[in-house]
Amino acid sequence: MKVGTVVLIILVIVSVPPIASSGADAGQGAGDIPNWTFMVYMDADNTLADYAADDLAEMMSYGSNSNLTILVMYDSTTQGDSAIYLIEKGRKVMLEDLGEVDMGSGNTLRYFLNWTLNRYPARHYFLDLWNHGNYYSGICLDHGDWLTLDEIREAIGEFNSLRGKKLDVLGFDACRMGGIEIYYPMSSVARYIVASEKDEPATGWPYYDILRNIENLNPENASRLVVDAMYTWASRFYSNDGLSVIMASVNSSMMPEFMEKFNSGIQFALPVVPYLREKILNKTGDVERYELSTVADLYDLMSRIDSVGDYRLSKMALEIMSEMRNMTYYRAWDCPNPANGYHARNAHGIGIYFPPFSISGEYYYTEFARESLWDEFLRDLLYTGVQGVNGSAEVQVNDGVLSVNYTTSADYVEIYVGNLSGGYSGVMGPDGSYRVTVDYGKYTVFIYGYNVSGYVVWYLREEVSYLREIRIVGKFYLNGNIVEGAKITVILGNHTFQTVQNGTGFTIIAQYPEEIRDNSTMVVKVDYAFFSKEYTFRTGTLKGSDEVPIVIRDQTFPSPQAMFISALILSIVAAFAAYRSLKN
Repeated sequence: MKVGTVVLIILVIVSVPPIASSGADAGQGAGDIPNWTFMVYMDADNTLADYAADDLAEMMSYGSNSNLTILVMYDSTTQGDSAIYLIEKGRKVMLEDLGEVDMGSGNTLRYFLNWTLNRYPARHYFLDLWNHGNYYSGICLDHGDWLTLDEIREAIGEFNSLRGKKLDVLGFDACRMGGIEIYYPMSSVARYIVASEKDEPATGWPYYDILRNIENLNPENASRLVVDAMYTWASRFYSNDGLSVIMASVNSSMMPEFMEKFNSGIQFALPVVPYLREKILNKTGDVERYELSTVADLYDLMSRIDSVGDYRLSKMALEIMSEMRNMTYYRAWDCPNPANGYHARNAHGIGIYFPPFSISGEYYYTEFARESLWDEFLRDLLYTGVQGVNGSAEVQVNDGVLSVNYTTSADYVEIYVGNLSGGYSGVMGPDGSYRVTVDYGKYTVFIYGYNVSGYVVWYLREEVSYLREIRIVGKFYLNGNIVEGAKITVILGNHTFQTVQNGTGFTIIAQYPEEIRDNSTMVVKVDYAFFSKEYTFRTGTLKGSDEVPIVIRDQTFPSPQAMFISALILSIVAAFAAYRSLKN
């Protein structure tokens, strides 16, 4: 049973026909219909009452106009002060006196949404939930009553049904509401969702900067406007001290694909999680966390899991990070000296429940936990143990054939062979050996032994290389003469080779494809006496040749003989100067 004040308003749901959109998804509204109705559900019946007055003043400093309607459902600490206001420039106009309402009730939110839809049509609607945030437990605390995620979704769902389409933007001007556990259920009712994965400043959003720029934007850019406005405001006012600030906009249309990749990735990684749990926990021990210690930045968490160096874990992590990049627009201000000590060095806009020790029983009831495999991942990481078995393996490459010979007491074995680009292929090796033809390159071999339950109980990772030697045979001519004693430096990618040319030229041994790749650029630097010059070559496809000839001819005056005489004279002058110095 909910605890809170009694709702004194009588909820009357007025059925209204859907409002048809006109024109493109941006720009001026058609006729008298504004482009935006900006709805602020301002629950100030708590410790944020003073900040509510400041935000109202910001809104009034801009006010509504023919293309933007600003509405606020307001409830503060005085009994009976609840009302709906139209925000005009310099004033707020009471449209309905509500007496006293419970802002933590879904019925109150439902009333505000339907009341607005019936009276203030617009091409686009922005709902801003203003108050304290409590992650997946809800938002808008009013006398012990939280507005839950289910209540929010049901209220917006009814609004969408009456309107005929999704809410354009749902924003959370509150702390800790930028988690995947919130973004996922809200994606079914809002096109774009804006929130912070850490604590927000108590002052909230910079409303004047948002409202004066939003009226002609489409929903995507309106959601990004809030992100940019918060970043600009934070970097200006918290340039040295204050709080680190993170804000993100999530495109809900991409959530189904994200969830598909998220679940398939976790399902693929689960068998190895208990066996590698200590390595995973070690790599994620300092994952980016903020004021809520049980929540981690999802992207940073995946990048650290990727660094474990396991094929299954990396495949999961890389796919999730890729989908996050597609779905999220975020900006993070890392305050140099945050007042509460929390930086935002590795923030990417979406948090996820990642407890360090145990899983809260409440978490299993969240929609995200019910419809994803994340709780299974946490369970296997924190609770599931496996009994390891013995095994050994020999991995080698001969004449383009990579072979794996192994012995183990595991029930069955799976082998993945991949090169550095991540192109892996998986096969079963039930007979204790596996052969595959490979091209030149470096390979990582992952060997997994499973028990009958499907968990990894034996694991090996081996590195093996199949490289080809290629001779770079060169000659450097200066004024038609091959120069003996010239210092030759060859740069191929990240590798540098040095040698000295003799009377017949120079030779450098490189390896394909570790040092030489297809169409590599080769830089040859020559130093000889006072002569120093670089030459760049496109080496072309080198793997088809065991030897690459390079000839450099440079016509430079003076001749090598003159250069030698100049060097000799300078040496004599330097020696004489040194002698004079010692004598004095």
